[in-house]
Amino acid sequence: MTKLSLTLAMVLATSALASGAHAATTVDVSKQQGSNVFTSFSSSTPITCTDGTTGEIDVFGSVSGSDSLSKEIGSPRSFSDGVLVEIDEYVNSCTGAFVSGLGNIQNGYVPPDKKLRMARLTGSTTFQDFTTGQTYPVSIDLKVEGTGPITASKDNTVSHGSGPFTVTVMHTASASREGIVTGTISIAGVELNATFSTTTLFASTLSTITVTRN
Repeated sequence: MTKLSLTLAMVLATSALASGAHAATTVDVSKQQGSNVFTSFSSSTPITCTDGTTGEIDVFGSVSGSDSLSKEIGSPRSFSDGVLVEIDEYVNSCTGAFVSGLGNIQNGYVPPDKKLRMARLTGSTTFQDFTTGQTYPVSIDLKVEGTGPITASKDNTVSHGSGPFTVTVMHTASASREGIVTGTISIAGVELNATFSTTTLFASTLSTITVTRN
């Protein structure tokens, strides 16, 4: 039996002993879990301008992905995932463009397994310049591979409410692992010569059990 299951059994037993024969006992269970990854990047990519001269695209920004799963007794489970592409600076010497903006990719994040071996961030979107409102297409195809050891932690807390007999048990768990990023980023049809920072794959779980005797 896990620590959480043992704690729940103790709570239920305490509730049963403390309650009278005609008291009603309710048990509510919820669970939230998710993961995320973040990396920054920079690039200086040579290009050929429309007049045949040599130009350059300079970009720096970041990409992050996350997912969230929620489950609760009596309710359908809820799941979402996505990717945020943040362009802090995009400079095109051929066109004179100097822009920055944000773009979202729904369902573009593939979370890692329990051992945090790999996550993926993929898809296409547009980002809109904060100043001019002009949009630029951006596509990503990134793989984040866990390379370092896994650091994990767990904790259980029990709290007693006031009024009717109420006990709440919370179980938290988290794990992280250093990783490396490989893959491609393209803006306005140009694949960037991007260099990525090292990153960390992170996952967490929160389980809550509430026992109430009315």
